[in-house]
Amino acid sequence: NKVFYIGDHEKLLKIEAHLNQCYGDQLNVTFSLPDCLEVMHAGVHKGNAVRAVLEQNGFDMSEAIAFGDGMNDFEMLTMVGRGIVMGNAHDRLKMALPEYEQTLTSDEDGVAVYLEKLFELESVSAA
Repeated sequence: NKVFYIGDHEKLLKIEAHLNQCYGDQLNVTFSLPDCLEVMHAGVHKGNAVRAVLEQNGFDMSEAIAFGDGMNDFEMLTMVGRGIVMGNAHDRLKMALPEYEQTLTSDEDGVAVYLEKLFELESVSAA
């Protein structure tokens, strides 16, 4: 289960701080968007979801690439073999992962552009 708080970012920061102070490691409290605070059980995050899917298909986390733009992507990006921060990522994510590679924004097809370069593919738009 997940609880969403939606509203002004400054007010959500106060809720985030209060929940972390009261519940500490019992909850995973994270922003998916500046105006959307997500609250889940501590072990619930995209990193564990990706791990489960990869294991079911015989792959290791070190073989995976993930792209993210919100703090709800933090665990996933740090757990996979190659975590890529989107150009339109929230500043909080960029500050949390300053040494991670970045790609273009979602509007600029950042995932496709990154994968084309990585796998030395011909651009669809150039074909």
